Amino acid sequence: MVDGGAVGVRPDGTPFLVHASAAPEYARGAIYGLVAGATFLREGIFADTVTPVVEHAGHLAASLMTRGRFVVEDFANRLEGAHPDPANLPVLILPLALFHASEDDERRAAIEALAAFSGADRPTVLAAHAMAGAIAAGTFDLAEPYDMAVAAVVALDGCEPGAARDLLRAELRRAVESEVDPGAD
Repeated sequence: MVDGGAVGVRPDGTPFLVHASAAPEYARGAIYGLVAGATFLREGIFADTVTPVVEHAGHLAASLMTRGRFVVEDFANRLEGAHPDPANLPVLILPLALFHASEDDERRAAIEALAAFSGADRPTVLAAHAMAGAIAAGTFDLAEPYDMAVAAVVALDGCEPGAARDLLRAELRRAVESEVDPGAD
């Protein structure tokens, strides 16, 4: 971090600075949107079409906003006996990624706790970490798709080493390195 932002290097060697100042506001707004959207879906005209993962993400977002951090017991109480599908973990982490956009260690710990609660297998947990890293990077005001892909790789660097992690990192790195012009549409 340099002066409130993260410094990165693009494939062509040019540095870029992602300002951290906007992340909390973007993340907070996105979480409010998740809570409002999930509530509307659950209680509004689309109540019959709400998928469990959307409802669970809404409960998780509401729990984060109420408790100020991920508390497994609070989230479990909001689920009222339902249990999140472990395969949905990479989608369910959206509120955690936004809430902890600029807090890598807290985000990683919350994802691991949510993964343990859901019973997700290690490859699914690793996918969740990569997605959360990319989403968190996307909350910064200058993050581009390339920057988000790099953040996904970096997020995996903080995970426990192993064959699944190394394979996912290698695939993500290959995708990042094949990016010729990260600024092109």
